[in-house]
Amino acid sequence: MTKSSFKWRQVMAITLLCSLSSVLSAKTIPSTVTLPDSIGTTGDSVTWVKQLKKYCEGPASDSNGVMFFTEQGGRNSDNWPIWKIDPSNPSDTGEVFLLESSQANGLLFDKDGKLVAAQKGKITRFNADGSVDKVLAQSGNGATFNKANDLSIGTDGSLYFTDLNTDIFYVSPKGELSSVLTNANGPNGIEYIEETKSIFINETKTNLVSRYEQGEKGLLINRTTFISEINIPDGATFDEQGNYYSASFMDGTIYVFNTAGVKIGSIAIHTPTSHDNTMTGIRGNTSNCAFGGPENKTLFITGDGGLFSIKLKIAGRRLPNQTVPSRRILSSPSFLPESFSVFANIGSPVLLFQGNSSTAYKVYDLSNKYIGMYNQSMDGAWNFQSGFFLLKK
Repeated sequence: MTKSSFKWRQVMAITLLCSLSSVLSAKTIPSTVTLPDSIGTTGDSVTWVKQLKKYCEGPASDSNGVMFFTEQGGRNSDNWPIWKIDPSNPSDTGEVFLLESSQANGLLFDKDGKLVAAQKGKITRFNADGSVDKVLAQSGNGATFNKANDLSIGTDGSLYFTDLNTDIFYVSPKGELSSVLTNANGPNGIEYIEETKSIFINETKTNLVSRYEQGEKGLLINRTTFISEINIPDGATFDEQGNYYSASFMDGTIYVFNTAGVKIGSIAIHTPTSHDNTMTGIRGNTSNCAFGGPENKTLFITGDGGLFSIKLKIAGRRLPNQTVPSRRILSSPSFLPESFSVFANIGSPVLLFQGNSSTAYKVYDLSNKYIGMYNQSMDGAWNFQSGFFLLKK
């Protein structure tokens, strides 16, 4: 055998070992998956993306698909790291984005792609290097709260957040903090649906999910019960069809509910018990979930043991920082103001325009079928079903 042949075989062997290592690094965890065919595959496996010994929270995807989440430390310590990891890169084992995070819990990204964290006594927005960009809310400046738990943000910069006590808090687009509800029962996960002015709140003390309407100055009004069968509901998210995915803290499960609040599926993960967790569930504990990954069709889950994922057939609801590929801009009719833009996005077309025009437009599909009315009073955004649209006076 020649030296060149020997070296070539060495290179091939190393390449094969590296490939095998990459495959083996995508470890699965025992799980029980039961989902309708439109959402996922029953019996599918759950991937263990990042293994950690402690209880984790707050999954959030940036616009490049990199996942961020928090690892909870001791009650009296600020050493609750915010991790980041690129699940699409087999060699990425994760790194600490911010070590001392002031007990960060829920995370999300705003429309400018900056990370926003719910922390002890404050809500903070971070730059890409982990430095503080701005403190968006501070306890005592308009309202008093303890440890912010979960949060949800709108395209105009307004946000709602919880602190596991009884109040729900609101930060207006102008940065004004206020308490907008005072009688919630252990509010935890919160989802603000800007298009319908709806707010969904997971209430841990009553094991239910409440739905509220948004009133003036962000006040929560007209409460109804959306779901009443979750064993300590924690964090939650929506998919693009309006199905609701909620973590059950004590069941170690993500339950899936349709738009009527009827349970249609579950993802039960047999997680290891966290060293610091004193309320161990029947399969360990799950805390939260969020969509990310290619086409926004991967559900990421946090809880005991780190970060997990499962590929689904449906995309998550588009969040303020998430762009939709293959966006086309339609030509605006001559009667529309120059600032008017019509977007047709794959999966979630959105009509947007700026200015103070009060003119109402009739919306038609391309077959000239009337759909509804659209005007500036709708806060500048209205989602339709997939497709292209025509606007007429």
